[in-house]
Amino acid sequence: MAPGCGDQHALQLFRSAIDESQESLFFIDADSGRLLDANEGACRWRSPPGW
Repeated sequence: MAPGCGDQHALQLFRSAIDESQESLFFIDADSGRLLDANEGACRWRSPPGW
């Protein structure tokens, strides 16, 4: 296996698990308070039905 390939696979698995979660997950920069990312559950929570 090439260097870093296992890390990439692990990152893809982690991202899939986060996106498939029914929970709303927001990733916030602790220093700036800036929203860095959110999963699909958070997008559904923040968007009105029909958007």
